[in-house]
Amino acid sequence: QKNLRPTVAGMYNYIQPLVACIVAVCWGMDSFNTTKIIAVVLIFGGVYLVTSSRSRKEMEAYKQTKRE
Repeated sequence: QKNLRPTVAGMYNYIQPLVACIVAVCWGMDSFNTTKIIAVVLIFGGVYLVTSSRSRKEMEAYKQTKRE
């Protein structure tokens, strides 16, 4: 966590319910339905956006190279 950006470290909070859902379905305590499929897609979409975004430092460096 020392080398990760806070947004990347924080995305694990969003993956925990997904793991809990998968475990519950595997143990037969829950069912996998359309609502959960949509939730999984939204979770992974959000995680992708967070991990693919640039940090402030990278954006400032990019702006400086464009000016030159």
